[in-house]
Amino acid sequence: MPDHPSPIAVAAAGLELTLLLIASAVACRRREPLLASFSVICATASFAALISVRSVIGPVTDYLVFWIAAVGMLNLACIVSVALNLIWIERHRRFWTTALTVYLVFLAAIGSFRLQTKHLSDARVTTVRALSIDLANYCQRHQIHRPLFGFSWTAWQEAVGLVLQFHKRELPITLPDQYLYLGGPPFAKTGREDAEFYLMPVDGGLPVEVKRFQWVTTHGAYRIVQLFRDARR
Repeated sequence: MPDHPSPIAVAAAGLELTLLLIASAVACRRREPLLASFSVICATASFAALISVRSVIGPVTDYLVFWIAAVGMLNLACIVSVALNLIWIERHRRFWTTALTVYLVFLAAIGSFRLQTKHLSDARVTTVRALSIDLANYCQRHQIHRPLFGFSWTAWQEAVGLVLQFHKRELPITLPDQYLYLGGPPFAKTGREDAEFYLMPVDGGLPVEVKRFQWVTTHGAYRIVQLFRDARR
């Protein structure tokens, strides 16, 4: 959860929930049980989402809460449906149908364009692939069979990508206990880890308990080092 959430986002969320409750009340008053029930379900889901996010310990990343966008769209659909029912006039039916169709097509086009742009951008970035190849080669040269792979939280996306590259090549790799939820049981410690590595931004710092490190590789804005907890090693 950000330390200083956007006041616009907070105001929009509050307004949406308020309008949703109003929409539910209006639907009940107009004896539209389906719309009223759906509005209450959406409101309940929204409050559950808020409680869920507030209960997350540590940083709340995008992939943990992307599902809330679907709840928000359903909320908006309820509010718009009630609003249109209030102003619906038979002779305007074609206008509203056309306007809604155009709006949905516009949203679909914008979403497709942004998704395609992101995929193209990700495909051109080879930092993660290069880091994974260099780390795999380093492990092979030094006969390291099961590396423990830690990372700075600011580099978590690149770290997950690197772990995925190892998994695709069927190379063993282990995640620290505190980050195991990102990969699951296949990346849990087994006690056979024979080296520890750390991914971080080039201007980042090492964990305070590290006594010595060995540089492995650098690509883009990130580097990998091998950590030694014992200064005698």
